[in-house]
Amino acid sequence: MLNKFRVLAIILIAFFTLSFLFVANKVRTQLYTKEMPLEEAEKKAALGNPDAQYNLAKAYYEGKKVPKNYEKAFELMQKSADGGNADAMFDLGTFYFEGIGVKSDNVKARQWKQRSAQATRRKIAEL
Repeated sequence: MLNKFRVLAIILIAFFTLSFLFVANKVRTQLYTKEMPLEEAEKKAALGNPDAQYNLAKAYYEGKKVPKNYEKAFELMQKSADGGNADAMFDLGTFYFEGIGVKSDNVKARQWKQRSAQATRRKIAEL
């Protein structure tokens, strides 16, 4: 009987933990990333818009409507992260960790992931 309660408790904890992580990721994406057409992203990115830079970086990374170019994706992701986009900060950490368009650097990867978490917490606190 006690084992059944333990199993049920573990299942419930796992369910709520996964639910929280899913919702937190959705909130982070909705707070920072605004999808836009490629032409609009190119114009706004040239003017320094962090959301546009992020969208354009993703396009170059994925090869959507533009040829894949990891170096260009990294450059735009860096600009977007420097401009305060938390999604870009998170993805830039991944670029550094995996060496996408840049030499792999675990220290910088961790720093950018932490900056993303801090920026997301601040934004959520403002709600």
